[in-house]
Amino acid sequence: MKKTHKPPARALFKDPKVRELVANAPESAPIIGIGSGGRIISIDLDADSPRILANASTGGGKPVTLRCLACQILHELRRRR
Repeated sequence: MKKTHKPPARALFKDPKVRELVANAPESAPIIGIGSGGRIISIDLDADSPRILANASTGGGKPVTLRCLACQILHELRRRR
C-alpha cells in the first residue's frame, strides 16, 4: 500500500501558486481542482467533449467547480482582448 497525501482543503485563487497554475493552464484544459499529492485536476475540453457533467453528492462542490470553470474561461477571454 502506498500512503497518499490529502488534497488541500481549499485552493484559493489569491494564492500565488494557484494563480500561476491557472494562468499557465491551456485554454482548452481549465483547472478544476488540486488532488492528492498536489496533482492538478483539469478537463480537456477539446479532446473529451464540449459538454460538462458535474456529478457529486450533496456538499461535493458542484457550484464551486462550475464557478471556477466560468471564472477561468472569462479570465482567458479578457486576457485575449
